[in-house]
Amino acid sequence: MCREDVSARSFAIIEDKFLTGFKLKLLEILFRGDVAATFCDLKEEVEWLGLSPRESLVQQVNSTQELVRWFVRARDSGIIPGDLEIQNQKEFLEQRYSWDQVTRRIYSEMGLL
Repeated sequence: MCREDVSARSFAIIEDKFLTGFKLKLLEILFRGDVAATFCDLKEEVEWLGLSPRESLVQQVNSTQELVRWFVRARDSGIIPGDLEIQNQKEFLEQRYSWDQVTRRIYSEMGLL
């Protein structure tokens, strides 16, 4: 995802049909508040990140046609999250997944803190 205006929402596609290799990209998509279509079920991954698996952000699709319909519906219906909701989600993800926080959790679990 390359764009000049990093505050603008985008539509993201996770085209893999298997559950490996995209978790950092999913974290970035959720952090930015982008609307995502995926060919695999990511509800458990979203829950594991500590977020509610909302269909308004991440939607599983089964075909390219369904993907296009999802993006058109998301664009036209106004279900894209607002700035406050995205800011709250960003703060949550920053607190939980910043390298400092991850390092602290690892050190704590190892008994080094």
